[in-house]
Amino acid sequence: MAKSTEKTETSSERIETERKRAEQISKSDGNGENESAANQAAQPTPQPALPNIDAAGMTKSYANFCQVHPGPEELAIDFGFSPSNILAPQTNAEIKVDHRVIVNYYMAKRLAGLLQGSIQRYEALFGVLETNIQKRVQQPPARLK
Repeated sequence: MAKSTEKTETSSERIETERKRAEQISKSDGNGENESAANQAAQPTPQPALPNIDAAGMTKSYANFCQVHPGPEELAIDFGFSPSNILAPQTNAEIKVDHRVIVNYYMAKRLAGLLQGSIQRYEALFGVLETNIQKRVQQPPARLK
């Protein structure tokens, strides 16, 4: 089974970050005393083996709605589709929730970190994502009478 290139890039990015951090430490010292520590930090640390993932029976779906239900030990995250028009939302519109994913807080924190990293890389390439729909969508110009 092939390893994901995204995981490889993440590992290389981590190594590059550690290398830069080590260089900054040695430069800030000025005496070169931290040079051996910088060389040790620059060397790649062994990464744990990635699991083989079997996605043969996986189903895919689209969601434009998400709701989180916190509990004392886990989070329930509902995903669904809202057919409501974004510019003129219906107050009584029914949202079809297709999936509920239940995770513990440790997994939720790892997921939050992965999502945040993905969003930061996306915004670095394509610009900031505006989550306020009123700012994001251009209103049609007013007609002259």
